[in-house]
Amino acid sequence: MHRRTVLRFGLASALLALARPADARRAHPLAPQVFAGISHGGAKVAGALVTLRPDGGREFVTTDGNLHARAFHVFAIDNASTRFLIWAQIDAPAPSRWVYLLDGQALRMASSTGSDDTTGATATFEVDAATAKRFARIAHVPVRRRTPLDGGLIATWANPGGAARDQPIRIAITVENTAASPVRFAIGGRNRGPRDNRFVFRARKDGHEVTPLDAPDFGGLMQHQRLATGERVTVEADLRAWFTAPGVYDLDCSYEGELIPDTPDAGAWPGHAHETWDYSARGSLRVIVP
Repeated sequence: MHRRTVLRFGLASALLALARPADARRAHPLAPQVFAGISHGGAKVAGALVTLRPDGGREFVTTDGNLHARAFHVFAIDNASTRFLIWAQIDAPAPSRWVYLLDGQALRMASSTGSDDTTGATATFEVDAATAKRFARIAHVPVRRRTPLDGGLIATWANPGGAARDQPIRIAITVENTAASPVRFAIGGRNRGPRDNRFVFRARKDGHEVTPLDAPDFGGLMQHQRLATGERVTVEADLRAWFTAPGVYDLDCSYEGELIPDTPDAGAWPGHAHETWDYSARGSLRVIVP
């Protein structure tokens, strides 16, 4: 039999199975598969199937080729382990095609696709905890949840050097590890641009909230500094990248960071991606901008 005929037969069999009664699908779930396809938005094109978008919406898709998914991973992407990614290694789709997962009960649009020299083409699908658990069962892979890493971290905020006209206004956060185990603290990753957007400031001046300057970032290089018990790390930002008008500012300060354990390959995708822990430290300062 010609290879294209085999592909079409396999695709048709899998997609027709979605029409089975829900009880039958639960008793005998389909093996997960990934297909290439073309989205038609809300247009009901002949032969198109309804697919779930990452935002929960629905649209019509025409699928046309099995991408032979393999090496599935399922891992949490928030600290509460309520949102998950299904990661799959796949054959590369044609440039004009997007990627869709048949997860045993529904056709689901990919959240992202990518490629690198190590894994080749990949796709991710964002799902809730219930879907992640169900998918992992039929794919015979573990569900990896996040584990807290910030229990022993203490953060303090300061304005070292105060403020002087035409000089940077330094806002510094110092984080100390008081836990018995070392941890690695992420620095950078949000500083490709005019400022480090791991820092977030809300400000009030003369009793009124002040809107900060708009300054998006484009990612940036990130490193992880090891913090053994009793060790500290200090990260600084120039407040003038957020506010420039003179006055007395009451600041609500926040640093949105990341932690990983002090182990080989910690945080590496996809097998160790669940080891990341989002870290948020908050404080308050009063600063005079001359």
